[in-house]
Amino acid sequence: MRDAIRTVVLAREGAARDRVVEALVEAGADPITSLDPAQHAPDALDALAPSVLVVVLDPVDEAALEPFEPRFAAPGMTVIFEEAALVLERSGWDAARWVRHLAAKLHGFGDVLPPSSANEASVPEPLSLELDAHTDTGALALAASAAPVDVETTHEPGPALDDSTHLVFDPVAAEFDAPLTQAPAVEFSFDFQLADYDEASYTPPAAPPGEVRDLDENLASWSEASTPESGSSIETTPDGIADIEDAGDTPVASPAAAGEASTSPLTLLDGDALPAQAPGLGADAAAPATMLQRDISDLESRIAGLSLADADSYGHGPRKGVVLIAGGLGGPDAVRQLLAALPEGFPRPVLVRLQLDGGRYDRLVRQMERVTPMPVQLAEAGMTVAPGEVYFLPPGVLPVMTAGELRFAEGDDVGGLADAVPADDSAVLFLSGADPALVDVVMGPAWQGALVGGQAEDGCYDPAAAMAVAERGGPSGSPGDIADWLIARWMPGAGRFDSGELSL
Repeated sequence: MRDAIRTVVLAREGAARDRVVEALVEAGADPITSLDPAQHAPDALDALAPSVLVVVLDPVDEAALEPFEPRFAAPGMTVIFEEAALVLERSGWDAARWVRHLAAKLHGFGDVLPPSSANEASVPEPLSLELDAHTDTGALALAASAAPVDVETTHEPGPALDDSTHLVFDPVAAEFDAPLTQAPAVEFSFDFQLADYDEASYTPPAAPPGEVRDLDENLASWSEASTPESGSSIETTPDGIADIEDAGDTPVASPAAAGEASTSPLTLLDGDALPAQAPGLGADAAAPATMLQRDISDLESRIAGLSLADADSYGHGPRKGVVLIAGGLGGPDAVRQLLAALPEGFPRPVLVRLQLDGGRYDRLVRQMERVTPMPVQLAEAGMTVAPGEVYFLPPGVLPVMTAGELRFAEGDDVGGLADAVPADDSAVLFLSGADPALVDVVMGPAWQGALVGGQAEDGCYDPAAAMAVAERGGPSGSPGDIADWLIARWMPGAGRFDSGELSL
């Protein structure tokens, strides 16, 4: 017999509250007390001290529920939110499934499958036999001989294995109580030569390389190329420094032609000083030094005109992605849990795209402002997208890249959104009620590299899109788990989540 689950239903009197109470009775809640938020104060809820609080959300009760919001975070109490419109719409299979999910939340178990048939209900439990080491085996053998035996089964004793023997577990053999077999011995051999496995041996090129000249030849060719038209005589002083004298129209012999290139030692100039123009060489010989000085001055002027931009702002530096959340029927409560788990300063904009009948997005924005520390806005055409903020997208509004900035504009092509933001820095998440047709778009090549996941089926009212993501290999989890994925990918310093084998 389970312990009593004291439950309180916080809702105004009406058909929605009555239907919730009936479902809680079917799910095993007892006792159940109803409170009208318009007629009772939060102290009345504290006096009842419920284990489970079920809040029925109705637009007319929005102001009346505000004083009770601090109680929703009370420790030790399970809070379940239900939308009044959805409660009245459920019937048949949906209603039965809803009751099973309520029972799972009340009693804390994960089995939400329907009960099995009557012929499967009475399955005998397997008998267990415990053998005490001090039990007289002779008495057991005598009792066993007295019992009728239909089939005689003998087991051959296996070979004795010591503690160091490795055993192989065969799941098929385990079904027939077969003994464990010894793993085959693995022999390691290190008797090999690296030359036998060297597949990257060097092969000389078939064609010989081009002409290769030594230092003397390079200096000689440079001297010949830089010889001015007007002749000059070059003499070498005892210190080895060439002395150039103007020789008028007398032809000048290059150092290579005079055979002095190999006998004149080389000297190093001061690296910070440019060589002075030699007399008699003219303005052409000093042209490279003048051009170098002009290039350095031009580079310094360009560097002085540069300014630093905020690399984290949208419109400057590399483009950054977004987090797109898709949902519909049953999605507002999942969005509330996800946004409540995201911290302030999350470095990407969060775009929420819910398909709601009636389109009361302004009221939804006011409700979500109370559960998240991030700024929440209703997206409008022309508005600039900023990181760390939540935007609820009405139908026909999506971000586009305009003049280097991400702005909202009229449009409904989610596939085209991948052209405005980098897919490998974005995430697309499917919650309850999302459009399954959107899964084909996001799983296509345009969104390759994005984090695509969905809400787990447990607690998801309409999991069609989320299940389609899971069938294609995408991860699934609760809204709190999804928030941990986002934090682990873009705020790894928070250290709240170990992704394990999950690729983020």
